[in-house]
Amino acid sequence: MRNVGAVEMNLRCFTYQELVEATDGFKEELRKGAFGVVYKGAIEMGSSILVAVKKLSSSFQDHERVQD
Repeated sequence: MRNVGAVEMNLRCFTYQELVEATDGFKEELRKGAFGVVYKGAIEMGSSILVAVKKLSSSFQDHERVQD
C-alpha cells in the first residue's frame, strides 16, 4: 500500500448572491436530477472559471430536515 500523504485543499464558500451572479440568475440549465437542477456558471477569480452549480430542490431539502 502506498502512502499518499496529506493533500492541501483551498476551499471557498460562496454566498447565495454570488451564485446568482455566477449563473446569471440560474439561467443556463445543464441537467435536472433527483435532487435538483444543475446550472452553468462562471466565477471571476482573476480569470473566469467555469463552474456547475446544483440548486437543490425543496423536496430534497425537506427530506434532509426530516432525517436530522
